[in-house]
Amino acid sequence: MRKEYRKAQAITLGTVDYGESDRIIDLYTLEYGRVSVIAKGARRSLKRFVGKLDPPTLLEVIYFNAPYGLSRLDSAELLDGFINIKQEVATYARACYLLELTREMTRAGQVNEKFFELAKYFLETLGSGKERGENLLRYFDIKALDLLGFLPHVEGCVVCRDLFGDGGGSVSSDIYFSSHKGGAICAGCVKPTEELTALSVGTARFLSTAARMPNEKLKRLRPNQVFLREGASVLEGFIKHLIGKEFKSASFINKLGQNPASAMNMKRY
Repeated sequence: MRKEYRKAQAITLGTVDYGESDRIIDLYTLEYGRVSVIAKGARRSLKRFVGKLDPPTLLEVIYFNAPYGLSRLDSAELLDGFINIKQEVATYARACYLLELTREMTRAGQVNEKFFELAKYFLETLGSGKERGENLLRYFDIKALDLLGFLPHVEGCVVCRDLFGDGGGSVSSDIYFSSHKGGAICAGCVKPTEELTALSVGTARFLSTAARMPNEKLKRLRPNQVFLREGASVLEGFIKHLIGKEFKSASFINKLGQNPASAMNMKRY
């Protein structure tokens, strides 16, 4: 990999202060996938990077690519500051979840243009306030898992392969989800020692439908609270299994739902 200047459209994922005046920025770019760059003097600059690097933002960046070590950010033009997202705690927390999933589940340098467009679309939709945030997170989860190659099998039993619902061999409403096996399991295939999450056929169909739908048509779905609650439990558990830990943002969102006053103690990611 040779040294070169690169121009890219990028979503800021997170920042870390470095030294007395610099800042390290995690970016997810359309052209080059996830990259980390160092912004020299970003903490003391009065005009060069001010208001552009605090996530989430959509930028057009130029950076000097280093094959070893950190690449150096040369310039950043703000395309969208997602101001509406940053004005409301619950919305900002959900955006942090989206950014954290992107950071944890993508590999540096691996290009995935469809995933970039997915993240951009959901940030724009979240900022518009036209869709309920809890719905959007579940849609983003299932679409992201699909594009990253981790889509769980929920149309039928992952063990016996019988389909759930009309025409399938496994029509019982008693089905479960196994993060270890990566999919739903019918009652007949359950083993007593397995760690499972309860799942209704309706929720399984909801997740399967959401995975197949184009982004702009997801607003047509009208999931009830059972679907959302079960979907959150299944997807958060599965993602935790994949990465080996719980997202900080997911934990905060759950606490925020239980106690809105905890928003006063919110820590930005």
